[in-house]
This record gives sequence, C-alpha cells and structure tokens, in this order.
Amino acid sequence: MKPISWVGSTKRDPVRCSQAVQTAAGHELERVQRGADPIDWKPMTSMGRGTREIRIHVDGKRRVFYVATFPEAVYVLHVFEKKTQTTSACDLALGQQRSHDAAGEANVMKRPRRVAIETSGGVFFDLFERGKAERLSIQSGLALALEREIKALKLTQAEAARQLGIAQPRVNDLLRGRLDRFSIDALVEYLSRLGVQVRIETSPPKRSRTAA
Repeated sequence: MKPISWVGSTKRDPVRCSQAVQTAAGHELERVQRGADPIDWKPMTSMGRGTREIRIHVDGKRRVFYVATFPEAVYVLHVFEKKTQTTSACDLALGQQRSHDAAGEANVMKRPRRVAIETSGGVFFDLFERGKAERLSIQSGLALALEREIKALKLTQAEAARQLGIAQPRVNDLLRGRLDRFSIDALVEYLSRLGVQVRIETSPPKRSRTAA
C-alpha cells in the first residue's frame, strides 16, 4: 500500500470536519493507497498531470484534490468545503500550487521551493486513534476486496445480492463505500460466500516523516 503524503495544511484540514466526513474521505484515500480509483472522482488536468478531485457528499459537499501518479506516495493537495456550484479560483490556485510542490518533492532536483510535506503509512491512522483507525482500515480493505471480487465474477448487483444473501440496496451501500453500515464480521462472511478465504493481519503504521 502506498504511503500517504499530506502537502501543506492538508493533514489538519480533515480533522476540522465531522467524523462522518473524515471516514468518507479516509475510505476514498485508502482505496487510492491500495491502487484503486475513488468511488466518486473526476480529473483535474488543469492543475497538473494526474491530479484528481474526490467528491464527498457527507454533511454538505467536500472535495479532496490528490495526485497518485508518483511511485513513492499518494499526495493529498487540498481538502475543502465546496460552498458554490463552481470551485472557487482560490481553491483551484492552491491545488495547482500544491500539485507543483508535490512534483518537486517527487523529483528533488526540480523542487520549486521549500514546502511542508508529511508522509505516513495509512490515512486512517492520521485521522483517528489507533483502535478506530485499525477497524476502519480493515473495513475499507475488505469492502474493496468484495468490490473487486464482484467485478471479477461479472455479477450484477441483483446477482451479487443473491450470492451474498442480502438485499440489493445493501450491495449498493457496499459499492458506494458506506462502511458504517457493515461490520468486519459481515464483510468477512460475504467474502466467504464468494469463495474467498480471509486472513486479517495488522501491523503498526509507518512512522511519519516531514520534508520541508
């Protein structure tokens, strides 16, 4: 799983949001760390090559700009509340500047200026205390494994619901990343019904490092 790198104030920004927003953002970013696309995103090529916007619809509208095209880390560029239909020029400019900062960090020979970038192991461990972070990270990993298995088997939502023994709206919740609606035991059971054996191993997150 790729480390996560917080550019500028981005590590502090999600903490100011509700836990529901933090969980949703964490789930989307951990998907990216695990090599998957976010559930709801769009490209932001005007900010820099590979830059994307995650769209979070919890407690209003939140947006996360990130870039994951560098091999060493997923760079979180900007986390903010979107209050109007169009993203403000200020938010776009900040995202663009931090995209350039991330590119400079990825290639120190081209670093444009000194910038604070903090890198750590798992996104949930930066947002919550360890016990909750471990639980959310496990849930996120299991949910992604289920999604990948459903796609590999080419199941429709109705077919997946029958095989998992749940209602179709529950499958939709699963594929939309609504982690609060599923226990770890339930996710493990769903995987077993698709013929997947699960072994859960946890390890301490990597210590963070800060570049400036």
